[in-house]
Amino acid sequence: MSINELLNLPDVSDQQGLQGEELDNFKEKCNKVERIFSRGGIYVCPVCDGESQMCDDDYQSLECEYLERAMLGDRYYEN
Repeated sequence: MSINELLNLPDVSDQQGLQGEELDNFKEKCNKVERIFSRGGIYVCPVCDGESQMCDDDYQSLECEYLERAMLGDRYYEN
């Protein structure tokens, strides 16, 4: 069993990044999470939807952050 399976993380090891509508939808999901958290709401990791044992209500695990960067590619740094 891999670490991603143990932590309930998606596998993006063979993925160079999302593209097209899938990328747009995931970027919007990330933006929505950040807006909610910045207004005092609970942070729900956009990668694992809060299911990973490593993420909690105000913290995104380093593993999920790496996956988010891989999935978003250059759009990770957009506001």
